[in-house]
Amino acid sequence: MTVTFTGSATRIPACFLYNSRVSKVEFESPVRSIGAQAFYCCDALEEITLPASVRSLGTLAFSGCVNLSSVTIEGDLDDCDEASWVFLNAGTDANSLTVIFGDNVTRVPGYLFYTPAQTISDAYAHVTRVVISKSVLAVRNYAFGNCYDLYSVSFQGNAPTIRGGAFSNVTATASYPAGNATWTSDVMQGYGGSLTWRAGYPPEITAQPKAAFAKAGGAAVFTVAATGEPLMYQWYYQAPGSAEWLRVPSGTRATLSVTAAKEINGQKYFCRVSNGVGSKDSDVVTLTIVVKPKITTQPKAVSVKAGKTATFKLKASGGGLSYQWYYQKPGSSKWVKVSKATKATYSFKAAKNKNGYKYRCVVKNAAGKVTSKAVKLTVK
Repeated sequence: MTVTFTGSATRIPACFLYNSRVSKVEFESPVRSIGAQAFYCCDALEEITLPASVRSLGTLAFSGCVNLSSVTIEGDLDDCDEASWVFLNAGTDANSLTVIFGDNVTRVPGYLFYTPAQTISDAYAHVTRVVISKSVLAVRNYAFGNCYDLYSVSFQGNAPTIRGGAFSNVTATASYPAGNATWTSDVMQGYGGSLTWRAGYPPEITAQPKAAFAKAGGAAVFTVAATGEPLMYQWYYQAPGSAEWLRVPSGTRATLSVTAAKEINGQKYFCRVSNGVGSKDSDVVTLTIVVKPKITTQPKAVSVKAGKTATFKLKASGGGLSYQWYYQKPGSSKWVKVSKATKATYSFKAAKNKNGYKYRCVVKNAAGKVTSKAVKLTVK
């Protein structure tokens, strides 16, 4: 269930406690405050984007959102206090929880993801990755205190002012833009934790995604590969007939699986790969919905002189087709795959010893396969 705040609402009270149906929250009104326990234990909530209008977060506002995997903050928030525990137990059941501070953020507020030192298993904010934009000038005290799962922090710009306990009890790799002179040994400290600092470079895509063909109801899979760890992925889609690119909410891994439907035939996709230092967009690829192949023109028997070219060909429909030709020797019941004969047309130099061979083609796609009729080669 998507919850959308419209009109003139400026404050969200504690009205969604223990709501297991809320999976997405959208803001169309100038919300400035998210109250205490506003989304407490909304265990279906997977992502949240806080618009620039939001200034304050109440105690336990997103605590218990165990499947939360993405938090994007687009504006400056007020500091939280030591007992706010805004994200206590958030992300416990998710594979990862990525936090991104947008391009309009100038400070990371104090105690935002802080929880008390761990006394109960999993009783902390399960943040795994943090991206801090180049606009950030300050990281306040205990912003990520006791985020025991945090392993990657990416700074995109100049070195901000970082308070002493900002990363208390955190063990992580922190990256900064290579060649940026503001990152000195005086800046690259632990800040209450154990940070390993390294210069970062923008990602490079090493394997582009490919167009996908799938039958209705089947799975279409797109995959991208890149270098430049630690990497983050975000897939986007463009609906047929639209010029707008939209984010795939669950598309945050190198591989994207989409359930194919006739309504999204022709839908386009690309992946934006980033690592805190920069980003790279993949090629745009298309999803095509296919039906079981049908041979519309069967191959015909061929008679040719020895040493001349013999050609077998067929036509088929269905979309996303692949071809494989086979031969059968005279007197044999076995069909043998012809190496590299993977097109609708198969041509080769006819030899006398192939007289009487039969040929056929198997045409396949994601919806099924069909076999052509067998035709004979006569070599004179």
